[in-house]
Amino acid sequence: MGAMRKLLLASLALSAVSSVEWQPLAPSAPWSARDRAAAATLKGSAVLTGGYDYYKHLNDVWSTEDGKTWTQLVDHAEWKKRSGHSLVAFQEHLWLLAGEDSPIGKSVYFNDVWASPDGRRWKQLTAEAPWCKRTSAAAAVLNAQVFVMGGVSESNVFLNDVWSSEDGKTWTELVKAAPWSARWGFGAAQLKEQLVIMGGSTDFGSGVTNDVWSTMDGRSWHRLGDGGFLARMDFGLAASKAEIYLAGGASYEKFNDLWSFNGSQWTQVLSDSAWAPRSGLCAVLLPSGLGIFGGNGKYVQDMYNDVWSLRLNSSMDTEFQLVV
Repeated sequence: MGAMRKLLLASLALSAVSSVEWQPLAPSAPWSARDRAAAATLKGSAVLTGGYDYYKHLNDVWSTEDGKTWTQLVDHAEWKKRSGHSLVAFQEHLWLLAGEDSPIGKSVYFNDVWASPDGRRWKQLTAEAPWCKRTSAAAAVLNAQVFVMGGVSESNVFLNDVWSSEDGKTWTELVKAAPWSARWGFGAAQLKEQLVIMGGSTDFGSGVTNDVWSTMDGRSWHRLGDGGFLARMDFGLAASKAEIYLAGGASYEKFNDLWSFNGSQWTQVLSDSAWAPRSGLCAVLLPSGLGIFGGNGKYVQDMYNDVWSLRLNSSMDTEFQLVV
């Protein structure tokens, strides 16, 4: 691809969002302010699960079709309270896995897997998967399989293993140690025919990264270079059929920028969004566009339950389709 064509594509990407801004859908949603929850889109509805509200971990479940009106599906789900877990949509079900709880005096990590057709009824697929108990791992769907990658174990070991499953019960270890550095708080998403991971932290301090890797099968990994965004962890991530959207996150500061990735190029969509800088937020695709909600702000007690949406122009609407 020539330099002029790259400049043209970048210009088109920026112009597609230049006339729109974030719209507040719910300044204060009915669910309690929280961070490190997990959300996914299933059958046209976004579903929010669990998280941490500064005082306790949660296991409630909420859904919305528009980001404005929320319905509580479950007050206390069958799975234990947790944050730092993953939620993906697969085979017309929600899959919830991993995460952590912190009863007084101890931390409890999980390697269980749960599935639900609607967010109300949950079935445990396995109480203990063969991958070790972990939190802040990444999960994504590719080639009719669910992938679980990395995170940090209950013994504080950073992980870069890769596992996959077709049914949530039987898991295959594809890579014991992937070529990307062991990490937690990173993102993963399907983009076209590949699975892409990015960012995260390689320690409990300032070891954040912005490297980007891809795979077609979970076994062989190819480095795509560094992302255009500043290194960070605990960001919101959503994916359409042709783009990955990365929002917010944290390093030595909290961010409120928005980036997109088409598989070869990163574009800064917005450098300063209308919502407060935060980490541990959720990002999903809503009928109104890209939605973000929840998260933790500048101070540890700054928990959010606001909901925002960014509508893309009609020129990109054909690519901005829900991935379920």
